[in-house]
Amino acid sequence: MKIAVITSLYKPFARGGAEVIAEKVILELKARGHEVFVISAGEKDELEKIDNIDVYRVDPGNIFSYIDIQNQPIWKRAIWHVIDQNSKQGSKKVAQIIEERKPDLILSHSLKGLGYQIPNMIQKMGIPYVHTLHDIQLSIPSGLIIKGHEKDFLVNNPYNWFFEMRSKKLFSYCDKIVAPSQWLIEFYLKRGFFKKNTPIVLRNPVEGSRPYVEKEFNNTYVYVGQIEDHKGITYLIRAFAELQKAHPEVRLKIVGSGSLEEVLKEHYKDESWLEFAGYIPYSELGNKVFDGVSYAILPSLCYENSPNLIIEGFMNSTPVIVADVGGSAELVRDGANGFVFECANDESLLEVLERSIADSNRYNELGQKAHASVASLGIGSYLEKLFKIAGIK
Repeated sequence: MKIAVITSLYKPFARGGAEVIAEKVILELKARGHEVFVISAGEKDELEKIDNIDVYRVDPGNIFSYIDIQNQPIWKRAIWHVIDQNSKQGSKKVAQIIEERKPDLILSHSLKGLGYQIPNMIQKMGIPYVHTLHDIQLSIPSGLIIKGHEKDFLVNNPYNWFFEMRSKKLFSYCDKIVAPSQWLIEFYLKRGFFKKNTPIVLRNPVEGSRPYVEKEFNNTYVYVGQIEDHKGITYLIRAFAELQKAHPEVRLKIVGSGSLEEVLKEHYKDESWLEFAGYIPYSELGNKVFDGVSYAILPSLCYENSPNLIIEGFMNSTPVIVADVGGSAELVRDGANGFVFECANDESLLEVLERSIADSNRYNELGQKAHASVASLGIGSYLEKLFKIAGIK
């Protein structure tokens, strides 16, 4: 079968969970013998080969490339989002590629940076099509809502209202929609999206498989993600500094990069319990990270969808500790395959960390249940469900 996968960013420009999932799907489709090609945002129109897969880079003619959006000022991003939502230049280029390649199925992930007119264009072509939701960016262009600040002006303002209203119309053209968490679906339904095409929960897939590995509790915890304040990194480190007073043997490993990296490194340079390991690719987390730690921690202050770290941790027999915000806690059962604490609450986080230490005698039970939690999330099963949703036999 010939399959087109449309995703905002593709390696080497990938930077988030949506890109990780898209790449997993693309590589697995190729491995299963399908003819797959990728359409992604670029700084210019070009065709290249990556992993022997055709990757079309599309320049939609906006004021800057989506690849560079993180380096742009807010006022310029505001203009960019309006053009991205309403310009047809990018969607016409995508349509031309689709018409030339004539795929049997189209799968799309984030369309930001290519153009929100794409669903309407695909519907007119009559090709089976499934769109995957990964975030809240159809409502909030930044994709960021901090717990406790839902009514702040940065979230509730005329710009976002008009943007959301337009997105509702443009994405009503998607007949088949999936999302990795029930929380994300409810988020959009409550805001009036998808009245004629209710999304279906399809959990993010696990790539490959690793057998359950019995590990000893070693007092080491890991955070994997962006080193940014909205990810909860600052209060996470603060909690561990407090935990040190009663448990000096505890260690925290930080994997990732971000704007706060150098500042935090300098501030905690004399603390032997804290390690900054830098960026490590997801494909290497098993051997380089999870095999040497007891717990993974997600302390996010913002509403998350379904972070890949949870299933990666579970696949590697590692229980996960998460904040109760967004869809993060849907896979984590408190006291069974990990622990859940109240978002942005230092006392709640410390209490859970104390519980994880106190429960060290049943650590392997937690690890076994964590590993079992992703037994049904293999990528083969994921693709079968995706094809069924698309109406492909």
